[in-house]
Amino acid sequence: MLRVQADRITHFVGRLSHNGRMPANAVMVILNVDDPNGRQLTEMLMANADWQPHRDPGEIPFTRGLAMRDGIQDLIGALDPYEAEKLQSMAGFGVVMMDRGVVAVFAAEEVSA
Repeated sequence: MLRVQADRITHFVGRLSHNGRMPANAVMVILNVDDPNGRQLTEMLMANADWQPHRDPGEIPFTRGLAMRDGIQDLIGALDPYEAEKLQSMAGFGVVMMDRGVVAVFAAEEVSA
């Protein structure tokens, strides 16, 4: 799933650079809207969005966007302390994925090209 999102990760890294934000202050989130953890965070970031038009043709709805690192750090700390520690120790831009009950953290440079 992460490799499929590589072009979007590259796009968001570019947006951060263009906006002058420091990558250490933000993360990219890629969230399966139908995953319990992904749904919780999606509702916090995009309250009341209608995902049914994506489900109707058989797609799995995903949220992709930028979020402030501190808030995401706190949330994943409660869900998966190992992945939260990984994000905490990451110097560069991080990517947080939530899908199928799993929280995973990656450095953007691992997947963007």
